[in-house]
Amino acid sequence: GRGARCGGWVCQKYIERPLLIDGRKFDIRAFCLLVTDRKGRIQAYAHRSCSYVRTSSTKYSLKPQDLAKKGVHLVNDGVQNKEESYGKFEAGNKLAL
Repeated sequence: GRGARCGGWVCQKYIERPLLIDGRKFDIRAFCLLVTDRKGRIQAYAHRSCSYVRTSSTKYSLKPQDLAKKGVHLVNDGVQNKEESYGKFEAGNKLAL
C-alpha cells in the first residue's frame, strides 16, 4: 500500500555437500494441490505425470576452476541447455518420478 516500506536482508548459504545423482546435482519439480476440509484436515493431490527430476549434465565439483561454471551448480533448463553435455545422461536432463 501507500507508504509501505520494504527492507531487511536475504541470507542464504550454498550447500557444499548436496545430495547427488551419479555425482551430479539435481532438483525435484513436484506439482501438488493442498486443500483443507471444514475440519481443518489437509489433503494432498500429486500430479505425477507433470512431476520430474531435473539433473545437471556436469559432475558436481567445488574445485576453484569449477566454481564459476553455472552448469556444475545450477540445474535449471536455461543454464543446462547451453552446456555441451546437455542430454548426455538423460534426455533433456530430466528423470521421471
